[in-house]
Amino acid sequence: MERKTLYVWRTETRRFDPFTRAPNCQWCASELMRGHLPPKSLANQLGFKDVEPVESTGPKRPHVYCLLCGWEQIAQRYFSNITDDSNTRRRRRQCTGDNEVITTSVLRAFDVDSPQVALSELGTHLKNNFTDVYSLRFERFEAIINDVFRAHGYRTILTRSTKDKGADIVLLSRDGSTIEGVVECKRYAETRKIGVELVKQLMGTAVQWRLNRAYLVTSSSFTSGAIEVADNYAKQGYEFDLLGASDLLKLLQVYNERLPTLDKLSESLRNDIIDQNRSSASRMRSVV
Repeated sequence: MERKTLYVWRTETRRFDPFTRAPNCQWCASELMRGHLPPKSLANQLGFKDVEPVESTGPKRPHVYCLLCGWEQIAQRYFSNITDDSNTRRRRRQCTGDNEVITTSVLRAFDVDSPQVALSELGTHLKNNFTDVYSLRFERFEAIINDVFRAHGYRTILTRSTKDKGADIVLLSRDGSTIEGVVECKRYAETRKIGVELVKQLMGTAVQWRLNRAYLVTSSSFTSGAIEVADNYAKQGYEFDLLGASDLLKLLQVYNERLPTLDKLSESLRNDIIDQNRSSASRMRSVV
């Protein structure tokens, strides 16, 4: 199966010369927009210890960003707590280094199935590139379905992968004290339909647990027989929903992460990004 690539922004922080400004976006060469953000300490986010934030009346943070691909760069001035020779901490308002650090967006390429990709990023990607769902491992597919139910207000538990043919996700009451329903996930190829057997199997689990709510979610669709059986369960008072690919696509609308619009970038630039990521990964392996 062809592996799909997902491009996401990650941030890196370093000291920088505040007088050096990139005239154009380093990724797509578009002209950068410029502005200033209100003063705010990024010390805790950046991992600096013993840092005193700049007051709200301090200097604004230079901010440059690209409207085309989403790259941005933010400068932050910070102060440090100085420890003297007697090991007694004393606060001194003193700019460190070159007075500023810079937080820069760095474009990274990941396999769409990579655990390094946040579920919110994966959901946003699938919302716009749904066919990539067929490149996911079944564990990753279950994880994104679990996250979708949570985003829609459910309290959930993602169960361990077993061969007992139970349920992949357990739905809890609002206070978490009782189980209210179960969810079964099937990451099937688009042409492989869910049949009657799996519907009855999930219903058996619900009855065994004395539940009246069950969901069968798939990346494909259902046979007419499966739909008829589910309708019969509904007539008996059970809340039994079949959610196919089209329904899943609607559920993914809850995601809205800011991902780069790489469809507007050239193929050569995409290859450059991948080459840079490979080099970065190689350097990391050599260090380890």
